[in-house]
Amino acid sequence: MSMLATTARSRRASAPVERPALTVVRTPALSRSIVPFLVMLVAILATAMGLTLFLNTQMAVTSYEIRDTRAQLVELTETAQTLKAEVETLGSPDYLRQAAGRIGMVPASTTFIMNLEHGTITALEDVQQ
Repeated sequence: MSMLATTARSRRASAPVERPALTVVRTPALSRSIVPFLVMLVAILATAMGLTLFLNTQMAVTSYEIRDTRAQLVELTETAQTLKAEVETLGSPDYLRQAAGRIGMVPASTTFIMNLEHGTITALEDVQQ
């Protein structure tokens, strides 16, 4: 075994292996700038402020629309109540009697009842109001 060891040593000594020379290479220094961060920060801040302004404006517009709609609702409710009271007044028996008298109508002296099943007309007399 000693002979094997000496042969291996002699081979190493007689045939030198060429290796490239190794040198330490430094990594390039990254240029770190604060400008992209500031640009991004300003963009986020501007977007947030713009959205806040937009939402506040929309809320104000909606508030005015609600106020106008409520005012219109009150006006329409008052008009409906006025018209309802006018219909009740114009449909009352006293007003209808007076309106009929103004155009020359007179109360009927006889009242008739129609029976559609039998096809007859019956007169009721002396009905005065």
